[in-house]
Amino acid sequence: MLAGFEHNPDGVITALKTAIRCGLRDPQVVDDPIFEDLRGDPRFIALKDDLDELLAVEHDLVLQLMCFNNPVPHDWQPLPETCEEVTEQQTH
Repeated sequence: MLAGFEHNPDGVITALKTAIRCGLRDPQVVDDPIFEDLRGDPRFIALKDDLDELLAVEHDLVLQLMCFNNPVPHDWQPLPETCEEVTEQQTH
């Protein structure tokens, strides 16, 4: 955010890449108005696309876990509609 405030596009890209590698998963962060000047920057667009793809992959992994390898003890099960269109993937 500081790099965006300072109008430092290289710093923004580097900081966001580092944050994503360290666990940032909130897509609203990249929608912050502080990054308005970067909306057309191909690096920023690619970074947003990479984050969206990462979130989709992780979402699918969570659904796999919930629907086919439920780690929650006792009788908890996900709602049927949660797993309605989920097909089991072989993971190694």
